[in-house]
Amino acid sequence: MKTKILLLIIVFTPALLFADGFALKKDKTGNVRIVVEKGTPGQTSGYGSGDDATSHDALQSDSLNRKHYIEIVNEGVALVEKGQYEEAVKKYEAAVKIDPQLPYAYIDLANAYWHLKEYKKSIAMSSLALQINPNDGRTYSNLGNAYYGLGNHKEAKENYQKAKKLFQEAGDSENLKNVEKSLALL
Repeated sequence: MKTKILLLIIVFTPALLFADGFALKKDKTGNVRIVVEKGTPGQTSGYGSGDDATSHDALQSDSLNRKHYIEIVNEGVALVEKGQYEEAVKKYEAAVKIDPQLPYAYIDLANAYWHLKEYKKSIAMSSLALQINPNDGRTYSNLGNAYYGLGNHKEAKENYQKAKKLFQEAGDSENLKNVEKSLALL
């Protein structure tokens, strides 16, 4: 009986900049965290010119929510690193409630569900992430992992191939290498 090992391909690329002022960077210990890039265009999108009190209050509230979102997602990442996937799920779900329009918590939530072998939930969270950002290779990697876990190798391969293409376009050699290893298992 042959045993196949599925490689986890969720690796965050340091300094990957997101449109709304977020970036993924390694901290001093080597762990990847979400950080806010100061002065990044897009942080004030949707709030007008910022000249009136209402816009200013909205920006301050948004800033506090984003900071809280980042803290919660990073707590979830730390829990995943410790293998505490059920607790990580709670953190990511809390982050989604703060801002359901940001894909990062959905991506991480899909990964945590995959670790818990809750593949259908992983697919559902990945689908939500794709609705927000259809060009994130990590989401397709998550889908590949979940479909592989369900034994649907055709869907796994299709999603790994999409991830591979996006990682190539982004110049993300680390994730590209991992997705190629997963494709080799199929």
